Amino acid sequence: MKLLFVALFFSLNANAFTLSPESKQKALEQLKKLTLKQKIAQMTQAERQHATPEQVKKYGLGSILSGGGSNPTPNTPKAWKEMVKNYYDQSMGSAAKIPLIYGVDAVHGHNNVLGATIFPHNIGLGVANDLELTKKMGEIVAQEMKATGIYWNFAPTTAIAMDKRWGRFYESFSNNTKKVTELSIAYMLGLQKEGVLATPKHYLGDGGTEFGHDRGDTILSEEEIRKIHLPPYIEAIKKGALSIMVSFSSINGQKMHGHKYWITDVLKNELGFSGFTVSDWNGIEELDGDYKEQIKKSVNAGIDLFMVPERWLEFMTLLEELVSEGKVSLKRIDDAVYRLLAVKYEMGLFNLSFEDNESFGTNEHRAIADTLAKKSVVIKNKEGLLNLKNKRILLTGKAANNTGYQCGGWTVEWQGLKENVPGATSLFDSLKTQGADVTYISTDRLTTIDPSKFDIAITAMGENPYTEMMGDIVMNEYPYPDRTPYGFTLDYYSLHPEDKKVIASLKRLNLPIVSVIYSGRELDFDTLYSDSLSTVLAWLPGSETRGLAELILGMK
Repeated sequence: MKLLFVALFFSLNANAFTLSPESKQKALEQLKKLTLKQKIAQMTQAERQHATPEQVKKYGLGSILSGGGSNPTPNTPKAWKEMVKNYYDQSMGSAAKIPLIYGVDAVHGHNNVLGATIFPHNIGLGVANDLELTKKMGEIVAQEMKATGIYWNFAPTTAIAMDKRWGRFYESFSNNTKKVTELSIAYMLGLQKEGVLATPKHYLGDGGTEFGHDRGDTILSEEEIRKIHLPPYIEAIKKGALSIMVSFSSINGQKMHGHKYWITDVLKNELGFSGFTVSDWNGIEELDGDYKEQIKKSVNAGIDLFMVPERWLEFMTLLEELVSEGKVSLKRIDDAVYRLLAVKYEMGLFNLSFEDNESFGTNEHRAIADTLAKKSVVIKNKEGLLNLKNKRILLTGKAANNTGYQCGGWTVEWQGLKENVPGATSLFDSLKTQGADVTYISTDRLTTIDPSKFDIAITAMGENPYTEMMGDIVMNEYPYPDRTPYGFTLDYYSLHPEDKKVIASLKRLNLPIVSVIYSGRELDFDTLYSDSLSTVLAWLPGSETRGLAELILGMK
């Protein structure tokens, strides 16, 4: 059966609790044929830069991923598909003849690939709060993934973010459990409708860590965990989730990667999750002990597939030793591999065909992204934005003619780009397209211009791109000496004195100021608000800014 099978399964079984009987039976039959080495290989996921297609064939690896910024050369959909197909073909040529599953973090578009449609990050989607469009976004992301031959997405993030100091705050839809549940499920169903496996993450409580520390400790009672952080997973399982990623963080001092109660007792046994769990990037190394001890604890806790990017061969060797020593049971190995095989059968991976798909970065896709970006905008003092199309506009700011800031982290590179993102449209270009009388002036030239030539100034600024712990804001004792946080205050001007300097230059020109802010969280903007006629909170809108330009010009 061809790819039609994949789309058909997810479309017809969007509310399924369990895998199909056929997939279960095939998985059981396949499991009986495998040696211990082959089973362990199925539980192993390597990163493409650390495992060749030939090694996939030799060792029978079950999975490959591309981390943030890990891409073929050239970074085009065609090159991606050729690379992924090579890995797939080699896996089917292994002794076990089991297809690998290739995964990526397509968290706001197929964001590793140049020219992809980049959607708003989840914080903006939460403001837009449009379930239908969020589901459509999932469909589009899946289509663009399939154009590169990839059928597994490490998304959606289901975190309920409780502290804006958290470096992943923008990856959360909201601090409201109901909203997070609804929007994450909408995105998941969009992916699944198109035959791409979704991965609700990070299980469990990642958004509730103390002080907002990334990978920190969520200190709550079990009742509070179940009320605040568990509901998205309960609903995801009901709606057919077959892959769930475990969190780097802890619950009451115990790391989730070794937390048997929450992974096995609750997720698998109590909630009836029949798919597979996957660790986060080297997540097992967050546990105490040497590498072998970490493997033992995480396997016995209930993790099924191990994201061990560089140390995959060492992982396989040590896990085999643990089984031979009786420290990991063969029953636990069989359970993990059965789950992985059943999902692979259910997805149709054993009969995958890499058909041509040109649905990548199209105008239709970008129109949906633009609508979502526009719906996410929050404006302070809309009266200041009326009829700007007929005004002579001075446009400045580090993000005015640079698309890296508007896209944020998880775009082309893990930490995002400070330079232009290929295929994205800057605010300057969008304002020009809308017919505005706009002149872009770089920030270093503001002291040399004649203000009488302009009626109003617009400055586009914001946070630098960041991801994960690199975005932490620390206002307390920070127990991670190996990390470099984003800053040490929530005051925007203190974090970004370069933007304060731009505002000061514009004030000296005695022009009304409209400030456009690209940010992954609402910082202390009070002084900025007072300095500006209007302030436009655009969050991290992604590659499209036409709708934002329309709002600024007071057109719609």
